[in-house]
Amino acid sequence: MANPDRISLLLGSHYFPSEDFEEFNPGLFVSWLTSKRDLEIGLFRNSYGNLSVSATAGRRLGKSWTLFAGTAYYRNADTEFEYRLGKFIPVAGVQFVHRNLFVKALPGVVVAGFTWRLGE
Repeated sequence: MANPDRISLLLGSHYFPSEDFEEFNPGLFVSWLTSKRDLEIGLFRNSYGNLSVSATAGRRLGKSWTLFAGTAYYRNADTEFEYRLGKFIPVAGVQFVHRNLFVKALPGVVVAGFTWRLGE
């Protein structure tokens, strides 16, 4: 369990409708993959300019698609988010991976970056 199967580099995001958020959001994520499920944790610069941590679990739908849900820590969650538990906000969406590119769609935002399988 200590050895991750995938490492991903988050580059940025885009909001719909476009808001006044930072869209350069570098981050680093590690994933553990099983035949049907993925677990992922990561650190990233959020769209408010602060460091955030997230943890998600996903259910793979075929080779390229994954449904995921989890939580992310936002230092300013108490002033910026209606739905939260303290400083933690829920996150959920769908991820598409093609070769070394990933795209995640969440309500109101799309994020993208690069990903690599480890140990291949």
